[in-house]
Amino acid sequence: MLSVVATILMVRRFKEQWLVYIVLNMFTVLLWVIRMLDGSGEGLMMIVMWSAYLVNAGYGYYNWNKGAKEALA
Repeated sequence: MLSVVATILMVRRFKEQWLVYIVLNMFTVLLWVIRMLDGSGEGLMMIVMWSAYLVNAGYGYYNWNKGAKEALA
């Protein structure tokens, strides 16, 4: 559900889309950490992948704010 909300915000060009993606990615990483602790073999690779998505969302939020500030100046 969060992915749908974030995609709608992205289409409408709201910067809050990045915050939704950050929350979604943090939640997903946490779920995979829990699954890995339960003995899942693929957990580590999924944690790496979703952590990369989390870093990307953080970078996107940073760049969006930076671009918005430059546009106002």
